[in-house]
Amino acid sequence: MQKEWKIDAETMSAMSMEEAYAKLDELLSDLEMNEHSLEETFGMYTQGLQLVQCCHEKIDRIEKKLQILEQNDTVSEF
Repeated sequence: MQKEWKIDAETMSAMSMEEAYAKLDELLSDLEMNEHSLEETFGMYTQGLQLVQCCHEKIDRIEKKLQILEQNDTVSEF
């Protein structure tokens, strides 16, 4: 059974990093285990890129918060 991989932007931004990584892992497993048309594969690839971007944005926000918290002492470089 093939899964629908379209996740809207609002749902994606509400996901935790762990949830986003889990979805990305599921997507990669599905790509490896099942045959997909070129269109499906491209859609899954695009969705994967969006999940990775979402994770990067979440990491960036956390790093900025840490920098603010450390501002009183020293700012760590990431």
